[in-house]
Amino acid sequence: MARHREAIAVLPIRGYGGLSRLSPSLDPDARAALGRALAGRVLAALAAAQLRIVVVTGDNEVAADATRADARVVADPGTGLDAAAAR
Repeated sequence: MARHREAIAVLPIRGYGGLSRLSPSLDPDARAALGRALAGRVLAALAAAQLRIVVVTGDNEVAADATRADARVVADPGTGLDAAAAR
């Protein structure tokens, strides 16, 4: 009998305050709002695809939003998102 593996999406999000390349056009609040919106759309798309979602972050707001979206949260212990995602 064939074994089916569950697909997992790992989504690293440092925080909503990034997107510094947009700083000439958007103030910090607008960049944070855009970051929230983008993350929300990605989480919704992954959920619609029926993937198990793991969000890697060290940001409390991102973690809370991910939890509300039924994603598993893996804390970034400060060694970087790559190291945290490998856990």
